[in-house]
Amino acid sequence: KNIPVSENYQSPEFLSKTKSYETALSNLKDMLSGKQKLSVSHAYFEIENAHGDSYLNKQEFENIIKESVGFIKKWLAQNGYDLKSNEALHLGIQKFMGDTLTIISTSSDKTGTMKTTHLPFTYDYEDFKAEKDFRNYFLTKNLATGSGQCNSLPAVYLSLAEALGADAYLSFAPHHGFIKYPGD
Repeated sequence: KNIPVSENYQSPEFLSKTKSYETALSNLKDMLSGKQKLSVSHAYFEIENAHGDSYLNKQEFENIIKESVGFIKKWLAQNGYDLKSNEALHLGIQKFMGDTLTIISTSSDKTGTMKTTHLPFTYDYEDFKAEKDFRNYFLTKNLATGSGQCNSLPAVYLSLAEALGADAYLSFAPHHGFIKYPGD
């Protein structure tokens, strides 16, 4: 039985409001079909960006992931960890997310050294259920502010693991997400 499609679904207003969702769906389908590289972090970004009023644009998002991964790798190397060890990579992510870390780099003019300190992520107790602002559930909010909750913190962890090439899996329990990974 054919159900007639409402004219409302073809209105310019409806189509303009749903364009970002259609774009996200198309990009996700392209990832799943192999037309685009499969990426958990980019899938999160696509979904969150479709919602609108994102904390980060795509370039800012990619830069934060890249800079974070660079910091983690440098911290691991400076502390004598094997960058090919899955457990070491996870230690680096855990330290990055939960501790204050400092790395030493050559200054931009190459005449000395400089220290860079990263502060740990914090738990968002203000709106952890995202009742006031749904974006508080988002990975992009967590990356932009350093504050998240049981949905966004594991998403950030998984994105960092993906970018580092570490094996990790997102698991769920009621009202919580958490990361599992194989040991060496």
